[in-house]
Amino acid sequence: MKNIVLFVTGVTVIAWAANYLAGTIGGGDPAMSSVGMSLAAMGPLFMAVVLRKWTGQGWDNAGLRLRFRQSKRWYTFSLLYTPMLIVFVATIAVILGVAQVVPDHTSAINSMLLTLGITLVPMSFLSIGEEFGWRGYLEPILWSVNKHTVLNHIFTGVVWGFWHFPILLFAPSSETNPVQLLMVVLGCVGLAIIYGQMRLRSGSVWPCVVLHAISNATLISVASSDLLHFNDGVSDIISLNATSVTITGIWLITGLLLLALVRKYPGKAVMEVRE
Repeated sequence: MKNIVLFVTGVTVIAWAANYLAGTIGGGDPAMSSVGMSLAAMGPLFMAVVLRKWTGQGWDNAGLRLRFRQSKRWYTFSLLYTPMLIVFVATIAVILGVAQVVPDHTSAINSMLLTLGITLVPMSFLSIGEEFGWRGYLEPILWSVNKHTVLNHIFTGVVWGFWHFPILLFAPSSETNPVQLLMVVLGCVGLAIIYGQMRLRSGSVWPCVVLHAISNATLISVASSDLLHFNDGVSDIISLNATSVTITGIWLITGLLLLALVRKYPGKAVMEVRE
């Protein structure tokens, strides 16, 4: 239990300090804000390394092996889930008339693909920083203390959601409100169930890294491409709007479906697999 408290405290302090200093020193410069976010993303990895070394826990349950042959379906899921989600939400938005594809959609798509290619590598490194902490350390430690899968995922999701707060609050021209912060926590809980089930059943942290990197890179590329124009003028995933409610709802539903499928088709939990 002490290690859980130390980890949560450590990643929270690092996130607040990194983003506060970046915002203060940078004076609203987006480049400095990115530095703060990057340092915060490395916080979970840093705390995992420190605690594993300090307490002598080692890396047996960190899930560092790829386990690709045993977990091909989870890798496939991690590659396809977010792109399919974005296509689904965009299609429904256009059909319902709440969004329109821009006339010069070819240029927008090219811009989106270019941004995706540029951001995928840095997002992969940042995803390693986060996932080696959240799913490579916190989830296994929770699992060793309590085998209640749902509670472990929800706890991780709530901590993960609060961890995002300084990134939003110290962002340039931030106008973050309590509703947006609540949406972040709800979204992180839904995602934590998805990521947690992947980690628990695959025995590897790497499907989570892939899903995290693909998700961040895809969302950034779609948002920056200006491919869709929404009638309410808002399309982000943290404001209270049709897009955010739909995506957050799908994340929560996906997590619940994964829990239901695992209960219907139980398999061996390999969170504590020997590496």
